[in-house]
Amino acid sequence: MWYSNWGHHGSGWSMGGGLLGMVLNLLIIISLVYLATRLFKHFRARPKVNGYSSDHLQILKRRFANSEIDEEEFEKLRKNLEA
Repeated sequence: MWYSNWGHHGSGWSMGGGLLGMVLNLLIIISLVYLATRLFKHFRARPKVNGYSSDHLQILKRRFANSEIDEEEFEKLRKNLEA
């Protein structure tokens, strides 16, 4: 009268069935999501120059190109960034 996995399909713990299978499937899904986010962050990371983001140097170069700073100040700031 009542349907049960115990008689026909074994104990219910094999091939992803039962509580153990559900936990294992959940762990696999969580692991895949974690790895995907780590890979995504790794490939989105900007290259660093001596611990600083290369954006700082790009901003400095742009300011020099736009004549916002002179060559002396550019060199001083660049050396500070690379130190």
